[in-house]
Amino acid sequence: MKFLKMQANGNDFIIVEKEPVENPSTVAKSLCRRRFSIGADGLVLLSSSEIADVRMQIFNPDGSEAEFCGNASRCVARYLYDSCGKDAIKIDTLSGIKIARIERGYPFLCEVEMGKPKFKPEQIPLLSDNFFFKHVFEEREHTVYCTNTAVPHAIIFVNSEDEISIELARSIRYSDLFPEGTNVDFVVIRGEDIYLRTYERGVENFTLSCGTGATATFAVGKKLGIFKDNAHIITDGGDLWIRAERDILYMKGGAEYCYRGEVDL
Repeated sequence: MKFLKMQANGNDFIIVEKEPVENPSTVAKSLCRRRFSIGADGLVLLSSSEIADVRMQIFNPDGSEAEFCGNASRCVARYLYDSCGKDAIKIDTLSGIKIARIERGYPFLCEVEMGKPKFKPEQIPLLSDNFFFKHVFEEREHTVYCTNTAVPHAIIFVNSEDEISIELARSIRYSDLFPEGTNVDFVVIRGEDIYLRTYERGVENFTLSCGTGATATFAVGKKLGIFKDNAHIITDGGDLWIRAERDILYMKGGAEYCYRGEVDL
């Protein structure tokens, strides 16, 4: 199987174009293992679409299929832009059509239309009467804010990076309040900038960046009156810029090639 390795803010993906992959869940679990195979945060399969420029499927390292991935969409957009020159690309995903627009120039930047965030508990989905709840972990109470930006996210505002805990993240990710599980985002506000670290469902660990997580962080912050119409979000893998235009959110960031290769399945 021929593949392309790409990364966006350190979120890295194995991309396969127009080559049928049998049992993609099994393949993802095998190839995404770091140190034992190619290693990646996800396997991305591209195929033709009757309603968009390309169809994108994403499989997590645990074999589950994700509805969408913001960082992966920028990688796909760059690949298609370099292949066909289109600077407005429609991507067909499980969460609907996403439009990625390329900003010509250097370095490469791409803005993805992320859509409207969902806050109704049944849309997240969340077994609660509201979009937030109290979570007690190791005798400490945390307020957890939830939204769906194509995938479910749980956001916690903390005072410093020292309060970011993988044990706390996992206790929320596997909470019975989330029928489909959730991603967990820790947010530290640094003046006008926001630092974000995300524990990703399906990867089952912290990643260097999460596009839907940055969008969810902004959506919650805007709903709470913390942010206005745009925000600069810093992740361990680089910078993301989120803005709101009416009810629609947009995410901007880069994407880079790593290498091409071929692997026997």
